[in-house]
Amino acid sequence: KNDEPRLKKLILGETLSNYPYNPELANYRKRGSKEMLTSLEKGHDEQIWNSIYTVRCPVPKLMGGNNNTINETLSSIIASGGSVVNDIPSLYMDLVPIRTPVRKNRDGFGLPGITKSPPGSSPLFDPKPAWGDAHVLPRIEASGRWINIPICLPPMLELGIGSPIPTEAERLRVPKEITNPSPGHAQNKTHFLVACVWAAQSFPTRGQTTDTDSSTSARLEEFLTYHIQLGGFDHVYVYDNSGTDSSSLAAVTDLFSSNLVSRIPWPHRVCNNNRPMNANPGERSSQYAAENSCRARYGSDTTWMASLDVDEYLIPTGKQWKNLRHWLEHVTDHEESTKILSFFQTRALPNIDLMISCDKNFIAKNVNVLNSTCLMKDPQISFMNTYNCEPTTHPKPQSWAWRAKKQIYRPDFVLNHFVHYSIVTRQILDRPRETSLRFYERAPFERRVNELTEGFLLHTKTTGPEMTLKWQEKCLRKGVDSDNSSCKLGIPSHKSLGEEMNTLERGDEDGTEPSNAFESNCFRHSRIINEWGPKLEAALHSLKELDN
Repeated sequence: KNDEPRLKKLILGETLSNYPYNPELANYRKRGSKEMLTSLEKGHDEQIWNSIYTVRCPVPKLMGGNNNTINETLSSIIASGGSVVNDIPSLYMDLVPIRTPVRKNRDGFGLPGITKSPPGSSPLFDPKPAWGDAHVLPRIEASGRWINIPICLPPMLELGIGSPIPTEAERLRVPKEITNPSPGHAQNKTHFLVACVWAAQSFPTRGQTTDTDSSTSARLEEFLTYHIQLGGFDHVYVYDNSGTDSSSLAAVTDLFSSNLVSRIPWPHRVCNNNRPMNANPGERSSQYAAENSCRARYGSDTTWMASLDVDEYLIPTGKQWKNLRHWLEHVTDHEESTKILSFFQTRALPNIDLMISCDKNFIAKNVNVLNSTCLMKDPQISFMNTYNCEPTTHPKPQSWAWRAKKQIYRPDFVLNHFVHYSIVTRQILDRPRETSLRFYERAPFERRVNELTEGFLLHTKTTGPEMTLKWQEKCLRKGVDSDNSSCKLGIPSHKSLGEEMNTLERGDEDGTEPSNAFESNCFRHSRIINEWGPKLEAALHSLKELDN
């Protein structure tokens, strides 16, 4: 209708994007790095993952304005959420890529104080050797672009996260000792310790294109219960890659207060970055982007951050630590230079003594699992307790357990994190002349967590029923000299990890366990048996009662 108000389009201005670090320099300083882009024949550069970049788009000044404070006013409006009215954004952005030819080598690459240029020559980038003298960039108005990208609410406002102090209802679900974090440890930030999780209700298992793991909902409920209620995490951000609302993880995340858990719909496809028809499609670019998003969106509001999977648990070991947070507070108070804490990883095995039959002939009968050709996890027992069977003693092997390490890190120090490694840190800004190690940051910034006195990572990756078929033939019986490396079940030793390493654990003396006839291949951790396992089972039981 003619009398209805019309929206007026106003161009506020143009700004050039900037980067928190120079990605070419990050690649250049990695020891043994190749060019950033290479041919398939040369292979890709494994020194640094360059699929994720963070770009900053500065807020422009209003065109034609004479007020020197107008830009600050516009920034403050965006920061306060005032540019979004009734859930409708009033500010939009066009993103114009500056298209330059691909640089597949270091020709013309120069950085102040970095390049080995002859004395008197310019250390700046010289485009002529790389692009020639006939390359002309198109005008902005003639360039392709992504248009009308809405400027939404700032992340913390969008999630409605304010004070981390739980409500009275939340206190029923959270142990009293972690409802009031120690003063000062958050260091003027909203949170002290948060976790980022990328998950989907079901997903194809890595390297197995036909098998699907649908245990995520149960795993996520247990993961959140342990890390928030027992571990002392302030908040967990769940990036839900399920794809549709009907198959989402909302039913699980809604069990927890929004002050403790945030679900971010993340339906972005899982791309296969591997070669076509490769047997392992597990290159999950959606996960890489989610992790980068979590650090960029929420990293400024926390002192420490961890990127974890739902099958991973960070468990304190030393007797003096009440929970993981208690240990981390000690590190924060006594190790100012420590910015990255690395937990080495080995894949735990499911304890055969806690498994049940999945053989159709025996599933309804109360039979000894020795008579079943197929075993599965007992749904009445937690994943933590089921997989409390580590294949190595502690400390875990230095030579290979670092490969899949997970980290708690300071997001104001780590500028780019990739699943297992802090690949770019503030050292690139503070010491640009120094080379960088492949998968480590130099001491004292990164250190390994001591599994004997501080904590360890329990990786409970699913062992599906199909992996247990013919387990009696694959697992080594006592007194038989053969290789049992194909055994995917845990035959627990009578020795345990932890303070009581040389003591017998419950049930080992009577010889009634199914594992008694087989050679052991893993160790249980005494503190999971005696403390964290029972506490988790009780917390899960209470959560179900509250939900009912």
